[in-house]
Amino acid sequence: PCLGGDPGVYLFGVLDGHGRHGHHVSQFVKHTLAKCFDTHEHPLRSAGRIDAPAARMLLATACDTVQEQVHALAGPNPPQCPGAPPGGVDVAMSGCTLLLVLMIDGSMFVANVGDSRCVLGSAAPGDSATVTAQALSSDHVPSLPNERARIEALGGVVKRGEAARSAEAGPWRVYCSKEPGPGLAMSRSIGDCSAHAVGVSHKPDI
Repeated sequence: PCLGGDPGVYLFGVLDGHGRHGHHVSQFVKHTLAKCFDTHEHPLRSAGRIDAPAARMLLATACDTVQEQVHALAGPNPPQCPGAPPGGVDVAMSGCTLLLVLMIDGSMFVANVGDSRCVLGSAAPGDSATVTAQALSSDHVPSLPNERARIEALGGVVKRGEAARSAEAGPWRVYCSKEPGPGLAMSRSIGDCSAHAVGVSHKPDI
């Protein structure tokens, strides 16, 4: 609440980690996001009205920043990551989803990276016991035609692996063409360096 000291601006987020160090990645992204939004310089209102392009730019820039910082964890001079194991954080095969809701004076801007879905629950007028659910974001999965085309154009392979403990086919996953991994079951994420090398993206739908 009160993002940037403005009582009319709120930020909500969901970060679902995956991989061996997914919990470290999601915590690191949470802290990095806080810095991004605390230091933003562009006003979110213009002439008393919500500046929608500025809000969308803020969300997109935040996603760029956190992805850059997460990838830096694998570099020679990694940024500080509280709670990281002695050997550092494995961001080659670990990452997280990123779902953000920026609320300005009751208007919501939803930014989604991955498969954590935003759902709005609305109570019926005069009947608080009846709630209608409306999806405000769509999951990024490799089986979607546009997602699959991007991944394959960049050298990735999209195929279904065998489900654990079952002979049935599992979810669609992203693989490198000459390696058994990474087997990521989403087409966009934060982190996951090996999957990003073959077309997985950190760019949000807003």
